[in-house]
Amino acid sequence: MDKKNKKGNRNLSTLLPLGYQLTIFLVQIVILIACIEYARIIYKDEVLPDKMVKDNFSQIACTVVSKKLSEKVHLVHSYRADFLISYEVNNVPYQTWVTGNGLDQDFFHQREPQETTLSQFQIGSAYTCWYDPKAPQIAVLVLRHDWISTLPLIIPTLIALIVIYYIIKGTLQFGGVLFNILRSSKSRFKK
Repeated sequence: MDKKNKKGNRNLSTLLPLGYQLTIFLVQIVILIACIEYARIIYKDEVLPDKMVKDNFSQIACTVVSKKLSEKVHLVHSYRADFLISYEVNNVPYQTWVTGNGLDQDFFHQREPQETTLSQFQIGSAYTCWYDPKAPQIAVLVLRHDWISTLPLIIPTLIALIVIYYIIKGTLQFGGVLFNILRSSKSRFKK
């Protein structure tokens, strides 16, 4: 009787960690989903527009009509290099404001890099531009080709990989505990 009582206590003790493991597993799944969703948003907002310009936009010559350093003042000053460009697509003239950072409309805290971008283009001069053949009024003067736009993907990717490792490890441990419970149940029924 004493052996059966010990076996029953052992089975009870394996059930408690089982509930704990299930809770940890669910938390890991939630973290994994959050990482995937965050990476999807960053990819859609930061990486995909640059990829679309490189893959789908057509190259054309455009003229810089005007340029300015736009400034936004909230709690801190932020800046953006803006250019008014003109170009022609299928004998239809277009004139549109574009930023110095691809399709990105964000403002930046540092003024000097934006002034440097402005100084690279002269009013009245022609430069290579890219326009969207489906919507020719959308154009890009400066391709954003740095890796900085993909930098925010590193952290959620690392977290997701770590969580996947622990999900796999936890699943294997859970399977082992479940197997041991089933095996001990079968052996009890045989006696």
